[in-house]
Amino acid sequence: MKKIKSIIVVLCSLAILSGTANARTLSYGNERERSKEILHRTAFVITEAHRTVNEHHVYTGDLARAIAHQHYARELYHSGEFLKAIYHSRRARALAVRAIEANHGIVPKDIGYTHEDEEFFRSAPPDNELDAHIRTAKPSEPMKDEDIIKLKIDVDL
Repeated sequence: MKKIKSIIVVLCSLAILSGTANARTLSYGNERERSKEILHRTAFVITEAHRTVNEHHVYTGDLARAIAHQHYARELYHSGEFLKAIYHSRRARALAVRAIEANHGIVPKDIGYTHEDEEFFRSAPPDNELDAHIRTAKPSEPMKDEDIIKLKIDVDL
């Protein structure tokens, strides 16, 4: 009887550990879907920022940098680097929000991140590293709002 109880305890422990590992895998295993959703929502915010900056003409450079980050995030997504795409799209959204605020626009509701999104951000590099990476990875991207404001932007997947 004691042996059976020990076996049951071991099996239950393994089941719990397995469940924890599966939950972690599920959390990080859906990077593709999370990144797709994050990129879509960021594209919406950037489009709103583009409209607001075009209307009020307060050029901070944040919109152009947001577009550069989002373009790079799309490239990363299409090459299967979903976590890096998430990081750059998050940075793009933050910059787009700053552009909207600088132009006295209204930041769209429901652009926040889910608890699951936040899990991915814990391992994100600092913003200054992402910005430095954009300057080397996308040197031909315009970094001034004045250079992109009249262009049709393509920032969604």
